[in-house]
This record gives sequence, C-alpha cells and structure tokens, in this order.
Amino acid sequence: MRFRRLAQHRPVALGDLEVAVLRELWRTGTDVDARGVLDSLAVRRITLSTVQATLERLSRKGLLERTKVGRAYRYRAAVTQATLLAGLIGNLAQELAAGRLEPVIS
Repeated sequence: MRFRRLAQHRPVALGDLEVAVLRELWRTGTDVDARGVLDSLAVRRITLSTVQATLERLSRKGLLERTKVGRAYRYRAAVTQATLLAGLIGNLAQELAAGRLEPVIS
C-alpha cells in the first residue's frame, strides 16, 4: 500500500510487513521488543533483523515510539489505528481531487 502523505503532511509508504507490525502493536496495546513482534508474526517466516529494520523504519516515519531498555528497544504505536486511517483517507481524497476537495465533498 502506498500513500503520499499522512495527516502531518509527511510522506508515508506502508508495505505489507509494516502494516502487519502496526496491527500487532495495536492489538497488544503494550510496549513490545523485536523478538516479541517476530514471535507473533512467526507464520511469515521472517528473520529478527527484518523485524528490527521494519520497526526502525516505522519509528523514522513517526508511526512508532521507542524506548531503550538495556541493549534493546521496546516499541509502541505512536498513533492510533483510527488516526492513521483518517489521515490516509484524507490524503487519498486530496490526491484523487488533485488538491481540490470541493468536487469530492459536493
């Protein structure tokens, strides 16, 4: 899934794995480390380094917050699912209307 911008007007492109990781963090509602995410996504047959890279990308995009605990980071969603969805829908509407929402709304 590709999106041009989010509500904060930052470019956002979300891959399938990024979406799966976000869903898992929303589902748990708690801070999770990369190993915990990997364990919950075990059916995908991915490596720990892939999960770590995905978590880092989502953090750089402003969608996750992280806290260092010992030598590892723990991650939590920085936005709610509803907020992200609203931003993506708004951006899609803006893109479809080429920046002019009046034709879409009326």
